[in-house]
Amino acid sequence: MDKVLKKHNLQTVFRTTTKIQQMLWSAKDKRNPFTTAGVYRIACSCGQVYFGTTKCSIQTRIKEHERHCRLKQPEKSAVAEHTLKQIEHEIFFQDTEVLDNTNKFTMSGYIWKPLKCTNTKFQQKRKSETQQSLTENYSLQRVKVQ
Repeated sequence: MDKVLKKHNLQTVFRTTTKIQQMLWSAKDKRNPFTTAGVYRIACSCGQVYFGTTKCSIQTRIKEHERHCRLKQPEKSAVAEHTLKQIEHEIFFQDTEVLDNTNKFTMSGYIWKPLKCTNTKFQQKRKSETQQSLTENYSLQRVKVQ
């Protein structure tokens, strides 16, 4: 191809579409989403879910919820309050889902606002976090605070 174009006084430049750097993966390990702050969701056997926002690690906050349930401290956790009011219910802590990871500094600029929520019985505010509620129908939207 190059010889044909040189006859017509045209210069060719060959370039690959993918570079070696694009074919190699990052040398860094991916961070566990439970080790950072963020928004999480805990499910209950009754079909309700709990949305929480924390500035500490999500893993730490889940352990706190488990401890509050075990020690029967409903004033410290909406999840514990739900399990104490509904004896047959089982909270699936092992199935906790991380919805968003943020760091402590950018977290204050956003709020997670529930949409289409019904059955918002439990609400609790703490200095270090704002917990949403146990809800049946849920959908969340991230909204920038002005």
